[in-house]
Amino acid sequence: MPFFQKKWRLAPAWRRPLLLLASFLVLIIKFRFLFSEDTLSGWSLHAQTHLAEIYDSFLNNGQSLGYDSRWFSGMPVFYFQPPFFYFLVAVLHKTVFFWSSLSLSFNIGILLSILLFTYAFIKFSLLLLSETNHRANTVMLAMSGLLFFFLCAGEEPFGLSLVGLFSGSVTGFFGLSWSLLGFYYLEKYRTTGKLSSLSKYLVVSACVYYSDLASSLFYLVSLLIYFLFLGEELGKRAFSIAFFIPLIVATPVWWNFLKYSSYRAETFPMDTTPGLISILGSEALRPIWEGSGVIAFLWNFIIGLHWTQVVFPALFLLGIRSILKRKIFPPASRFVFFASLIFYWIGVDTSLSKFFPGLGFPWYRALDLSLLFLTLSGLETAVHLLKNKTSSLTAQYSVGALLFFALVRFFLWHPELEWKENTTFLKDSFSAMEMKDVEVALSELPKDSKIFPEIDSHRKWGDSPFTLGLLIRRAGHRNLLGMEADASLTSLALQPYLSRYLPWTAWKKNPGYEEELSLEDAGIGLHRFLQANGTSYIIGSTEKLYKILKLNPTRFELLKGWVNREGLRTNDSPSETYEKELENKSFLFLFKVKNPGSDIAVLTEKPWGVADYKELSGGKSLRPKRFLYNTNEAILHEGLDAGIAFARVGRKEIEVIGPNYNKWFQGLLVLNVPKEDNTWKDEFRSKYGDLSFSDRNEFLGRFFPVKEKPKEPVLLPELPILPRIFSDEEVFAGPEISSMEKPEQSALENHNCKLIRRSFFPSWEDAEGGILFQTQRNEILVCSGKQTSDLKFSKGNSVFLTIILFLLPIFFIFSSFVKGRWFFR
Repeated sequence: MPFFQKKWRLAPAWRRPLLLLASFLVLIIKFRFLFSEDTLSGWSLHAQTHLAEIYDSFLNNGQSLGYDSRWFSGMPVFYFQPPFFYFLVAVLHKTVFFWSSLSLSFNIGILLSILLFTYAFIKFSLLLLSETNHRANTVMLAMSGLLFFFLCAGEEPFGLSLVGLFSGSVTGFFGLSWSLLGFYYLEKYRTTGKLSSLSKYLVVSACVYYSDLASSLFYLVSLLIYFLFLGEELGKRAFSIAFFIPLIVATPVWWNFLKYSSYRAETFPMDTTPGLISILGSEALRPIWEGSGVIAFLWNFIIGLHWTQVVFPALFLLGIRSILKRKIFPPASRFVFFASLIFYWIGVDTSLSKFFPGLGFPWYRALDLSLLFLTLSGLETAVHLLKNKTSSLTAQYSVGALLFFALVRFFLWHPELEWKENTTFLKDSFSAMEMKDVEVALSELPKDSKIFPEIDSHRKWGDSPFTLGLLIRRAGHRNLLGMEADASLTSLALQPYLSRYLPWTAWKKNPGYEEELSLEDAGIGLHRFLQANGTSYIIGSTEKLYKILKLNPTRFELLKGWVNREGLRTNDSPSETYEKELENKSFLFLFKVKNPGSDIAVLTEKPWGVADYKELSGGKSLRPKRFLYNTNEAILHEGLDAGIAFARVGRKEIEVIGPNYNKWFQGLLVLNVPKEDNTWKDEFRSKYGDLSFSDRNEFLGRFFPVKEKPKEPVLLPELPILPRIFSDEEVFAGPEISSMEKPEQSALENHNCKLIRRSFFPSWEDAEGGILFQTQRNEILVCSGKQTSDLKFSKGNSVFLTIILFLLPIFFIFSSFVKGRWFFR
């Protein structure tokens, strides 16, 4: 009898533990470079490392939520990204590796994620395969499948599996590991009825929800698919327990997301291709695009007979289900086959981002689950073929050859040479030693300066767009730039200006402009935009940006430049020698922005309120993203001054402000006014008081036409204030004006609004009773009758979230002691 058909001579109780031990040993040897304090580098690993540092500081005070001003122009952290992975890193750092830097704990956390996935994969795959065959070739097939999954690279910049993990999908891989382990315990409970398996499943499922938001959504979809094929065997009561109890435990996570989802930026922009949902047609999806809600969509879907377009796709899915329900494969195998197809569709169908525009989910991450279920499906098929062809020695020994070559390829793959910081850190431009000189120069700038890093979206600069941001953070400064994939609406406010003035740096292009700006005009507009955002410095790397800045010496000043040659060459006289060294070489330059806006300032010109016609008429409020898009597009297309302050105002704000509105604001710009409505002003005045209402045309008429081209203003209409407290989560400002020529107090009596250059978020509150507004740059506008403002960032259920994170491991340990068997059917 061939070896592969023989039973193991080892006792059954020792087989899987030794298999797991051998697997862990192979992975630890392979990823031994993680046992170091070196900071990993990848597409977004810099951001993940920074978030780990933030959570480590939060945990010192028992908190899990907060605000960070040094990343993405300021952003609320862990409201949209559950912090379980960062919690693990922080606990490791404070208990086991307290003698070392946080980087070591972060690297060990990544290694534990890989081991957790390995454990879950081996347990779940052998549970599936043991229903058909439990010989040695089954184990080797499972190991080959694991290596296959690990070695799938995917596409740049995100990648799949381990490539995705080392590119920055740390929490996604962590959540995927818990998801797979959850299905193992659920399947084990379905087949054995052990209450301990059900208890472990409930805890592990809660770990999924506290690990990663996208993984949570995909996990829910997986559970529904599981119930579709195995619901009758599992039982409705058991499925209700399995589905709803973890969701209830994860209420703090879902509450934060649902409550503040309108303040979350979109996902990273992907190329749009027609998806299956486009079968419905644009008219069916129009209520979703217009933000009318789910009820309006369903009403239009039924009354408009769009449901007829769903019949044949539904029949197709039911047909696959009917085919898979044949007794060719075990029951659970039908689930993994079908799930692989569903998640592949979710991963490649970009129309989902249009169907659910408010979620901002990275739908492409579903490809990880599709690849996982595809691997499990392949294992089932292989075991089925081997079972039916037991006489074929070629098929039997091919399993061993497959594992051997997979191991060889796995060990020839060296992620430590590709992703460690010293080998990829701007590898096409500057060496790590040269970049240290750049970091030293940045550290000499005034602390907490806001810096704009140029990112060329047309070429791979270094290893990711986060590279320059890492330098800025290390030097103790703030980064203006925000990525579309992260939880800062400031990125949405920045992208239109970058698309106009520096189009090669924008992730989203805006083709609506008639002509391209000259280099000088681009420099003028760029200066006003950066000035209004309070940006003090620019660090860039392209010759085009360098020329734009040099053509505007009254607005920008070159401080330092670096050219990559045999050794680092820093120019002592930038204006004389630097340009000669740029040609055909990699370089960096640092410019100063003249007359930037201060962090806190009193507006000397009243801001404008912006409201939506539908909201004032009793409809839904103007969404924050829509407000940012409308106002910034109008400023750019109409040529308005970027220094004008616009604030989002709704019904509630008007009621709270009361008679102070005309004292604080110049007027109220109402968007989307119907042309046929000629009495809207009278109706709104009778409802909201004697306010200065204007529609779009009336508002623009205040500025245009002009007799001659106006000169670009040099200064902003504001007076800087010296804050008494200016930290990440508190801003206390009095009436002290920090300018050299302080105005008389009577000159400021009618200026009751302060501009605070922190990203707006509903958790900000003024202890002095001021009212907070969102500006078109996603900054905070505080209007109050008092001269002092004391803004504090409220953390909501932060402590409760921390308590649950501590309890999850304890609950998992106690679940092992649950005894008995019971099928809840």
